[in-house]
Amino acid sequence: SYSNRNKSKITYEDEELNICSLCYSFIELTEKLRDAKYFYINKGEAIDIDNPKNYKEIFRSFGYDVDFKKSKTSNKGRYYLLNNTNFLSEECSGFRFGAYSLPKGEKGWATFQELAEQSKGDKNLLGVLKLDVDNLGSIFGFGLAESKTVSRITTLSRMISLYFEGYINQIIKDLNMEKSIYTVYSGGDDTFLIGSWNKVLEFAKRFREKFSEYVCYNEKITFSAAIGIFNCRYPVIRSIDLTESSLDNAKNYLYSGETQPTKNKVSLLGEVFNWEEFRRIERVKQLLIDTINKANEYNEPNIGRGLLYKIAKSTAGFKIILQDSNKGKVDSVRFWRLAYYLREVKEMDKKRKYGREFAEEIIEEYRQIVVHNLTGRNKDNNIRNIMIIPVATRLAEMETKV
Repeated sequence: SYSNRNKSKITYEDEELNICSLCYSFIELTEKLRDAKYFYINKGEAIDIDNPKNYKEIFRSFGYDVDFKKSKTSNKGRYYLLNNTNFLSEECSGFRFGAYSLPKGEKGWATFQELAEQSKGDKNLLGVLKLDVDNLGSIFGFGLAESKTVSRITTLSRMISLYFEGYINQIIKDLNMEKSIYTVYSGGDDTFLIGSWNKVLEFAKRFREKFSEYVCYNEKITFSAAIGIFNCRYPVIRSIDLTESSLDNAKNYLYSGETQPTKNKVSLLGEVFNWEEFRRIERVKQLLIDTINKANEYNEPNIGRGLLYKIAKSTAGFKIILQDSNKGKVDSVRFWRLAYYLREVKEMDKKRKYGREFAEEIIEEYRQIVVHNLTGRNKDNNIRNIMIIPVATRLAEMETKV
């Protein structure tokens, strides 16, 4: 290939790279994005270039001169203001939204290791998020019904793109995540990003909440997502492939009794949940962390991260339990085993009397999520996956790791 024939040694950020000039030009393009204020494009004649040496030559072969610039350097072509709508005062042809900002590290762009080190708890982990809108074809095909005109279709397309290309920047800013997340791609109807693992979880929650607001809580306009958590030294291409596969699982997931996937799901740690269950995972995780923190505060020797191990032990084999429950079988032994494991927490609650009974809160969450679901007494149809408990426990383990 062209790349294999034209590799040379290039020094970049004190590191010697053996790459082709075309690949290096993409690094230069990314560097330009750091300080770019304008997107520049000029239409000309197509030039026949057999082996383009950089990204500019690729565009020139199609008859375009394309670049990102700090300032206007030519009267030719068109300039578009980036992430700023005041294009008239800048004498530009328009504006373009895009998630162009990238986190900076000690020597330029932040490395994956630097992103992982910003995480809570386990500082060797990265989060990978991939999401896209569900049933987009149906939204355009049936959502507008008889009002399906070209202008309305165009407006709907632009409004969806506006959220993924423009408002995403505001969400990242509001969450103070400019230094914690790489937005690899966001546009049209999907988003893909990499960052500190717990920041990615927080971002996914906020992004979904704001999207629901944006579409006026229309239950027909949703998106599914997948969140993968990997060691920062794990091959990024492989982590992307696995996350893509998890997104497919989320979109095709069927609850017991369903014949068609309802989508609007999120895959996390290999399990698929609806968004209400995703919020419940956060609640249970925080309850477990609060319990551990309170035990540490009062120097309770028998309570600590070992509590998470005990809870995980009580939830071992949950998938088998779920399968058996569909056959009318319920194993109540595990519930009482959990109550036994929490006896130290109960003693702490009685002894300290600080107005919160952690053991009872944990047992009640377990009862609502697991026992009521398995016995058919669950009053909340949005909470149906008992794997909430094991996943919340695993996240608590990761967040409390020292």
